[in-house]
Amino acid sequence: RLHVDGDLRFAEKTPRNATIVGFLADAFTEAKFIHIYRDGRDAALSLSKQPWITKAGAEKRQYEPGGYPMGPYPQYWVEPERSAEFQATSDFHRCIWMWRQVTEAALDGGQTLEPERYHELRYESLVVNPEQEADRLLRFIGMENTASRDALHHALKQSRSDAVGTW
Repeated sequence: RLHVDGDLRFAEKTPRNATIVGFLADAFTEAKFIHIYRDGRDAALSLSKQPWITKAGAEKRQYEPGGYPMGPYPQYWVEPERSAEFQATSDFHRCIWMWRQVTEAALDGGQTLEPERYHELRYESLVVNPEQEADRLLRFIGMENTASRDALHHALKQSRSDAVGTW
């Protein structure tokens, strides 16, 4: 959501950007990074229901927003020597692979940033304690505007507890 709260705020949530945190931090010197992560088993299950890297996705003959063809095709985050393995493995294993690569990249990238620029948030904590996690986020991003604060609190209360522990 773009919102004017003393200045312009922009949120971008493409998971593959986790692999270029250093570049983004250099390009956007005042940017803050929020890494929301969740249990890998639930994340992989959720990913497996999307067409991005599944065999069923290939049947659609479509491209995902990053320009990669949907389906079981190796993307840039797959180790080159493991491309054939990536294509041959199960849909669910590819989803686990993607979660691991993106999560490790985000954690590694976050370690290079100053604490005032990087914040980690576990999805399961968000679902259990939305008020507390909203307050932590608001402190991190320095949001003071009451309407904006209320909007974030409202949005985080909508977190889906039924998406936790479904694996």
